[in-house]
Amino acid sequence: MKMLAKSSVFLFIILICATPVLADDIWTETFSIPEKGYWGGGNDMSGITAWTIDASACTLTDASDYIKTVATSGGRMEAKDIDGEAVWTSELIDITGYTNIVLSMLVSETGSSTNVLKYVKVYYKLDGGIETLFETNGENIGNFGSLTASQAIAAGTNIQVVVRINNPNTGDATIFDNVTVTGDPPDIYPPNLVSVATVDANNLVLKFDESVEQTTAENILNYTIDNSVGNPQTAVLNGADPTIVNLSFANPFASSQNYGLNITNVQDLSGNAINDTLAYFTYIPFVVNNVFVINKNELVLGFSRNLDPVSASIITNYTIDNTIGNPTTAVLQTDNKQVKLSFSTDFITDTELNLHIENLEDENNIIMDNKDTAFYWHIPVPYDLTINEIMADPVPSVNLPEYEFVEIYNKTDYAICLQNWSLVVGTTARAFPIQNIQPGEYLLICSQSAQAELDLYGNTVGILANTDLINAGKELALQTSEQLTIDSLNYTIEWYQNEDKDNGGWSLERIDHENTCGKLSNWQASEDVSGGTPGRQNSIYKPNIDLTAAKLTGINLFSSSELILTFNE
Repeated sequence: MKMLAKSSVFLFIILICATPVLADDIWTETFSIPEKGYWGGGNDMSGITAWTIDASACTLTDASDYIKTVATSGGRMEAKDIDGEAVWTSELIDITGYTNIVLSMLVSETGSSTNVLKYVKVYYKLDGGIETLFETNGENIGNFGSLTASQAIAAGTNIQVVVRINNPNTGDATIFDNVTVTGDPPDIYPPNLVSVATVDANNLVLKFDESVEQTTAENILNYTIDNSVGNPQTAVLNGADPTIVNLSFANPFASSQNYGLNITNVQDLSGNAINDTLAYFTYIPFVVNNVFVINKNELVLGFSRNLDPVSASIITNYTIDNTIGNPTTAVLQTDNKQVKLSFSTDFITDTELNLHIENLEDENNIIMDNKDTAFYWHIPVPYDLTINEIMADPVPSVNLPEYEFVEIYNKTDYAICLQNWSLVVGTTARAFPIQNIQPGEYLLICSQSAQAELDLYGNTVGILANTDLINAGKELALQTSEQLTIDSLNYTIEWYQNEDKDNGGWSLERIDHENTCGKLSNWQASEDVSGGTPGRQNSIYKPNIDLTAAKLTGINLFSSSELILTFNE
């Protein structure tokens, strides 16, 4: 058999292309040749080598008294008015190496006689032993109708089927047909590795496609991992499931490192040794990657591994302190790595809360260590996040990838979940996926095609279209899922404040992110040699306190009792 291997995030799967083992026909007799047997005045057993009939105890007066094959129903063995027991015996049938052997035949009768001398009795002889009656419908007497006689046998070397049949009636017949011996064929196929799962940094679980033999499965020299890990300290066959072997290593696996596991000489229960197998896996620790605080009573937890659906949905596996308790629902998301928790009690704002997680299993039923993780629920207000840098015209590049981006900065002490927030560019709103921006973090908003290159500079989110930003004169607004504007601006060419840099390749940088009023006075072209500072503090950053009071620039009558006042900022 050939193995196809594919490495996944933490679980290496080997796909086996195999044909299921089906029972084989070891021996069959359908009595398709008629007129073979004994009758009054004659007999014919010519050409029959697979079975014999002993009719010496029968009284066969004329041709209508017989124990022979007939053409009825495509062929069958039939007895009429034989006045004594005939014994049909099969040849010795070789069953060496077969398992789960089943003997069966159809037995029937015609007429209505209930005479106890009208019968079909079915036996077997295993390895030269005594005749033993079939367990199912082995003894059939009188008016018994039509039945299947059968017998199951675990294994053996050879077997014979014996039928003792009698019928003293001229108008009735006793019949048997379709004698079969089936069994699972000898196992000639080696075991195959189905999967490798990492438990932790020192332990693997191997799954084979059949039970493996203990001595070879527990020989540590049959397993070797590259990258200086070597042989396991122990190899233990699972007592409850002998298709599973647990390996424990002294040298730990490094997180996100790819490894090759070589397996040799492991045998199945029939002594077939595995083909030398090289399986690749990547160690990904089983941890909570993210806590997304969606709103005042909902969290989404992101994990490093695919989760077991049953374990993920048990609400008692999650508990928040401060009397909040367990969630009312725990729903595994479609990616199988995130769980949405909904609580009946609201979170306390701007207060550290602790989420305790226990008994959580991954898709291989490996249990994560109990975990406590802190989080905060913060209600965003304007200027918690600021638009901090704009690359509207990246061509020709100074020394950055030629992609547009908008950088935002988190000024708060809290992680803020951006799910369903929007960056509004002119009249187009671009929605954020589920993503946190951490305290003091810069996040680059760009197109999906730009992410691979801009990821080198910091965290990115690919929601912009390639032509969303224009060189100047477009309004940008960062809004929450409730359409609260957190920051907004309308940048112009004048903001570069440098004619040598306003024609492409240089970003606009905010001078002071604490100054939320200044426009032209708080922005200018980057002074960094690369043309911008994506993902880091702006090159022109310095305190730039707004010391100029707002000025009233216009008064308009809105109604008989209302005025509209316009200020310059």
